Amino acid sequence: MIHLHDILGMKISDYEAERLRLEALFMKARFVESEYTTFETTLKDMSEAPFRTSKMRGTSISIDDFMNRCEPYWHTASLEGLLLYCEILFNIAICANDVIRRNGDALELQNQLCGNIVEILEKTGHEIQKEENGLYYVVQKNAIATDVIKDLDDKHLAVAILEYNRFSLKGDIERKRELLNTIGQAIEPIAKDKLLKEKCPEVFDDVNFALNRLNIRHNNTAGKHEQPAFSHLSKTDVEVAYDDLYASMLILIKVSQYRDGHTRMEKLKKAMIKA
Repeated sequence: MIHLHDILGMKISDYEAERLRLEALFMKARFVESEYTTFETTLKDMSEAPFRTSKMRGTSISIDDFMNRCEPYWHTASLEGLLLYCEILFNIAICANDVIRRNGDALELQNQLCGNIVEILEKTGHEIQKEENGLYYVVQKNAIATDVIKDLDDKHLAVAILEYNRFSLKGDIERKRELLNTIGQAIEPIAKDKLLKEKCPEVFDDVNFALNRLNIRHNNTAGKHEQPAFSHLSKTDVEVAYDDLYASMLILIKVSQYRDGHTRMEKLKKAMIKA
């Protein structure tokens, strides 16, 4: 027998059906605009004016124009398309907060829309993250990255770590290379720390090898730093290697954070012993 909790807990497989549900909430569900009129409107209509002044607009002249430009990316009813649609709707709904919150029915519908988006992301292993530019991005859940970022003082590094997890970056080798270079430069003092290297030498060796041989710090496709074996790697293999490097660099940062915590603990121990 199938129970209700089985249905609610099911993983998402029909991406187009979920997209259409979100579309219905945003574009088709109607409510009275205000207590002073009988005119009905939608979340999309209420979001139009705020959207035109939002950071996500680009050169689009309306929400429809923006949606039409993005449509090819979700036309295939893929997971990537659904995630992009979630990202777009979430940002539009949030940018219209000031307008939507004046109407109880609109606020209730916005909460339902954003709640559905969060649940879709939860079931697909993703989440919404807000970046310094004020926009929200869908990223893959990564417990280590989240743990590392919360203890970072370097905001530029934190943004690079977050962006690498963005779902839309899958397959974008060039942007991943740029981000790995940024992260690599930021953690260079850690990578050169000989005492820290003793704790996990293999990870340190992997990071230094990848940064210097996989076309990140140097041009390894030609010139004095050329690595012929790298040139023969497929795009898929390069991306796998880049993802492995990213994971290794997170470990280095975490080991460094652990050492800092250990140092503080040692000072506390000594102070308590003296007391």
